[in-house]
Amino acid sequence: MGSFSVGQNGATYTVTVSDSAFAPATSGMVAVSDTIPTGLTLVSMARTNWNCSANTCTSTNVLNPGASYPPITVTVNVAANAAPTVINQVSVSGGGASGSAVASDPTIVSPFSLCDFQQTGSVGVIDVQSTVNQALGKMPAANDLNGDGVVNLIDVQIEIDAVVTLSCAAKQ
Repeated sequence: MGSFSVGQNGATYTVTVSDSAFAPATSGMVAVSDTIPTGLTLVSMARTNWNCSANTCTSTNVLNPGASYPPITVTVNVAANAAPTVINQVSVSGGGASGSAVASDPTIVSPFSLCDFQQTGSVGVIDVQSTVNQALGKMPAANDLNGDGVVNLIDVQIEIDAVVTLSCAAKQ
């Protein structure tokens, strides 16, 4: 079970085709088809030693008993309105086998985007030490809050107002 986030681009599934240890070696073409669920859009299916087009990959390479082909990477984009759980389904056929095989992968789709937060705008911070020193020199004795005869940093309340805006874009 995997997990993606709404709005995510470049999410991937990995599809591995293996031959049973007790089955004969494959012969002829092996075909792998991926049924992409609603809410996901296929970007590509690709891997060395596979010929891929749209949602299907084929190979005529012999697969010996107990061996696996190199995995196929299925890349998808996740729609902003994808369901909370989607089920990706892959089928394998051919290769001289007596039948085909089907595998499903339930995938959780988080309603929260994976984000890179970036500050937009700027926060203006004044040279606080310089400002405090200037203020201390101009403070009347009435601001000596602790009664030690000196107006110092303990007696000064500093307030800095700043607005920071964060933006979120789905990670690529």
